Amino acid sequence: MKSNKISLFVSLLFISSLSFFIPCNTSAIEPQISAGHAHSVALKSNGTLWAWGRNESGQLGDGLSGFAVYREYPAQVGTDTDWVSIAAGKSHTAALKTDGTWWQWGGLTDKIETIPTKVGTDTNWSKIDAGFIFTIALKSDGTLWAWGVNGFGQLGDGTTNKKTSPIQIGTDNKWSSVSTGDSHTIALKSDGTLWAWGKNENAELGDGTTINKRSPVQIGSDTNWSKISAGNNFTIALKSNGTLWAWGSNSFGQLGDGTSGYVVREYPAQVGTDTDWVSIAAGDTHSLALKSDGTLWAWGSNLFIGTINISTTPIRVDVNNDWVSFDAGGSHHIALQSDGSLWAWGYNAYGEVGDGTTTIRDEPVEIFPASDFDSDGIPDTIDNCPNDYNPDQADYNNNGQGDVCDPPPTLITLSSFTANQSNKKVVLKWETGTELDNLGFNIRRSESIDSKYIQINKKLIKAKGSSTKGASYTFKDKKIEAGKTYWYKLEDIDSNTGNTQHGPVEVPVAAKKSKTKKN
Repeated sequence: MKSNKISLFVSLLFISSLSFFIPCNTSAIEPQISAGHAHSVALKSNGTLWAWGRNESGQLGDGLSGFAVYREYPAQVGTDTDWVSIAAGKSHTAALKTDGTWWQWGGLTDKIETIPTKVGTDTNWSKIDAGFIFTIALKSDGTLWAWGVNGFGQLGDGTTNKKTSPIQIGTDNKWSSVSTGDSHTIALKSDGTLWAWGKNENAELGDGTTINKRSPVQIGSDTNWSKISAGNNFTIALKSNGTLWAWGSNSFGQLGDGTSGYVVREYPAQVGTDTDWVSIAAGDTHSLALKSDGTLWAWGSNLFIGTINISTTPIRVDVNNDWVSFDAGGSHHIALQSDGSLWAWGYNAYGEVGDGTTTIRDEPVEIFPASDFDSDGIPDTIDNCPNDYNPDQADYNNNGQGDVCDPPPTLITLSSFTANQSNKKVVLKWETGTELDNLGFNIRRSESIDSKYIQINKKLIKAKGSSTKGASYTFKDKKIEAGKTYWYKLEDIDSNTGNTQHGPVEVPVAAKKSKTKKN
């Protein structure tokens, strides 16, 4: 990563929906951005994928996870150059590639993936959106699919059962776009009709009730809906005539109708009378929208526009009129201008703004990926070993220099490790020269050099050496079979850096001697 300016996000055309849905197999990759609850992802025109912000479940895709692990700058996710569509959820990220495959990482069901992981084998995925802890996707044949948590029926399969792999929702093949909220889903069909399902306690579905729906229900009878965006407990939408509509919770003025409080709108209600809205994005408790003149507007709470943090009607974000794309996260915002530059503002406790700090930004600031010579995702300015790949910033002796540049002392020096058959057992012996912070040893065995090595000692073999002298050890494996070959590894356990394995050593066990029958 040698470039230090995000203008590599080349100029782009107006993106028609802030769900960032781009059909696969297009000739050009269109730059995109997506804001999750507290992380952000972006796609460059060269097909590379970038991420920053919170990473407690591995949603950044960099192989790491944890509440203390977050990125304050955009960092490239892997080296692939064929990403075509992205969607950031609460603690997971979903993406599509140009070959129509679906990839996902972070926390979604019971398993956490910290690097992009392929979902199934299908190659006809075309659109995708990530909800709170679920994902909805469309195929190129117009069918709708979903997986993840389903406590409110947000998957739309008629149940509230969690799904650990994508399932088709109904049999319709006329779905054209979809948007996921906290626990509800909004979708459009190719005939311009509006559909919704999932949680409805705040009337976020817009069907005139506050009853949850486990399957898609049509909202009204209009056939001119064009854009949709589902927020936390509310929804906003555009019609083809450029009018803006909103419904659901309005506790923070996120519906933009000039009111706020614990009053919900059970049906879509028009926001103002303007007819020049072109795109929208719903966040946790706030909304963003773009007009045809390139001006960006916001309303609700957590706006972070100068001294204004709450507004019950749309207010202009700044004086610029060259905004082309944007998204609203939990309490932060990201946007692109027509020159391809990336901007962000809002809450920033986990670096989700991406400006290299955790300082709240009350106006849009331009975001530049930091210089990162060794491409480990750590900016050179704060990397404790900037010339060598060291993504976990390990520093054994806490001297401020990474272990890659300043290796820690060898914890255990192994003088020998042998294994030999003796009668009906294999005897393993090893000697150490020194032992620093050693807790003990495990013996691992496999019946193939390339297969998994299973621990065979019931209790840890306690260490006997010290930092100035070693020790001798013996372990007997009595559970062997004649005629088989075993491979053994010695695993030392230290109190600082974890486990280190030595070996393997091979031991062929002699076959049983056949008895000669006496005449």
